[in-house]
Amino acid sequence: MIWAFDGKIGGVGKSVAAAACVERLASMGEFAVIEADVNNNLASYTEGLAKKVWQVDLLATSGWLDLASALEAETAAEIVLSLPAGSDTAGHAAILGDVLADTKRQMALVWMMNRTPESVALLGHAVEAFANTSVNFIAARNLFFGTQQKFAIWNGSTARKAFLKAGGTEIDFPELDDSVIETTFCAHPKVRFSAPTGLAYGHRWALRRWLDETAALYSAIAQKKAAPVAVSA
Repeated sequence: MIWAFDGKIGGVGKSVAAAACVERLASMGEFAVIEADVNNNLASYTEGLAKKVWQVDLLATSGWLDLASALEAETAAEIVLSLPAGSDTAGHAAILGDVLADTKRQMALVWMMNRTPESVALLGHAVEAFANTSVNFIAARNLFFGTQQKFAIWNGSTARKAFLKAGGTEIDFPELDDSVIETTFCAHPKVRFSAPTGLAYGHRWALRRWLDETAALYSAIAQKKAAPVAVSA
């Protein structure tokens, strides 16, 4: 399984969600990471943990070819792919679809959402582009931006109705308190969510609960067979 984390725009929680996925995979066995985000957050978080960390630049002309080559060459059964803000994932659906078919892999593309109309529109565009591939789209309301009810634009959209009707997966990605993120993922050097040495009990408790919740979400996604989803935004 390739676990891809996207959302097109910055600051929607892609790297944190990818790190939570890494923690689940690390407890299960071998995995690899492809870091395509220029901020290098996931690569630095997984240093010494992943079987291999690939670096690709999707803002460069040949970046998508490099990504396809990395996906074809990597032998780990589980791969975490961190996509950067501004990457034209939809525009490269053809090459990603072909590499998935050629390598006989499936991809779970977790689309991290905030509460803006842009999140909804960009998700619809991406899903349309991948309609004939083995990509399993997951629309993730990031509860860092508020409760489920506050995602009114997505919740009431025709895009959501079509997405769910066509077999898309919707999840609520649990919030992790800012103060916990600042002392772990945003620390220098980074502190793993599963090894919060020196943190106060309250922060350790919040991390345990959050990791349990995110692991359950990813386990449910892994059990779902991918099927083409076609949505009009």
